[in-house]
Amino acid sequence: MLATLDKEGIIQDVSSALCRFLGNGKEQLIGKASHFFDNSDDFEELEEEVLSQILTGKEWQGEIKHFNHKGSISWANSKVVPQYDENYNVIGFVNILVSITNKKLSGVDKLTSMLNRRRYDEVIVHEMQVAKRNEHNFTLVIVDIDFFKKYNDHFGHPQGDIALQKVSEQILSFINRPNDYAFRIGGEEFAIIFSNLTLEQSKSFVEKIRKSIESLNIDHPQSTVSPYVTASFGACVIDGQAALQAEQLYIEADKALYLAKEQRNSVAMTQWREQEELRKLCIPASI
Repeated sequence: MLATLDKEGIIQDVSSALCRFLGNGKEQLIGKASHFFDNSDDFEELEEEVLSQILTGKEWQGEIKHFNHKGSISWANSKVVPQYDENYNVIGFVNILVSITNKKLSGVDKLTSMLNRRRYDEVIVHEMQVAKRNEHNFTLVIVDIDFFKKYNDHFGHPQGDIALQKVSEQILSFINRPNDYAFRIGGEEFAIIFSNLTLEQSKSFVEKIRKSIESLNIDHPQSTVSPYVTASFGACVIDGQAALQAEQLYIEADKALYLAKEQRNSVAMTQWREQEELRKLCIPASI
């Protein structure tokens, strides 16, 4: 799928395949702002990110989400390549897209509608590479519902499934940027990945998720930290120079989760900076 854009991102030409992907005719697209074909809630942030990079002459690669007029969502890998005049001035762009919708849907956990463990293994490697190429921080968060076995023993597995669905829906409500992802990687264990946030910003973001889960007020009389279902969060933030592999990053985040579970209903976060080999731990008091 291919589109030609001018320097402001206005569509000059578009392939038939891209028209089918978007659910629009060519005449409805040419002359309109492309927004790089992402019309999710965060398209303005994505557009700003893309333009800030490609106007300097660099290529941009990432993932876009597109909702058609019926509300169905499609995904594509996107590459935006600058075009130059004879004086090497940027005069426009070529946007190359490859649909990954079927692959996305095949990797969805049926109970929670989150991406599954297989997709986690694929996505985290790719997103770590993108973050490193862009010299952005990258954060992996592992989430574990507190005392969930006791919850299932008390209420039964059907009620446990309902609780899992509610918690996953709450986590997914925070996954709004193009490179934010959430996964169900085990029974009551989830993973969240995102990039381009500092340690402090990451901690603030994860804290919001933690508080929102408890605010669902799902009764949990067997919990010793709250009358409601809560979760513990372990996270590791790495900088753009870090040489960690995905497996090692998971180990670091899992170590933080172990510390968070000593308190429960809390966030433990560590930061890895390659040059300084610095680990900085933050654990708020349980609420």
